[in-house]
Amino acid sequence: LGGLYIIGTERNDSRRIDNQLRGRCARQGDPGTSRFFLSIEDKLIRLFGDAKLENVLKSQLLDDLPLESKLVTKILDSAQKRIEERNYEQRKKFI
Repeated sequence: LGGLYIIGTERNDSRRIDNQLRGRCARQGDPGTSRFFLSIEDKLIRLFGDAKLENVLKSQLLDDLPLESKLVTKILDSAQKRIEERNYEQRKKFI
């Protein structure tokens, strides 16, 4: 037994930050685990959720059971990528 269990309460705008958190859980050979808990009102879901995500959440969301879906993960990863690209374009225009 060993390692660290990371509990995330939201997904960050940057994939780099989320990956750093995941990387913190396994150090010096000890296995670690990470799990993110999200709300339907999360910023990423509100801003970038589409009809497909809404249908998945409504059809599979039960009160006490966790929703673990590769589709939801893929949509959130795509939203993070779009935010990173938008922020990059804003920085590029600023400089």
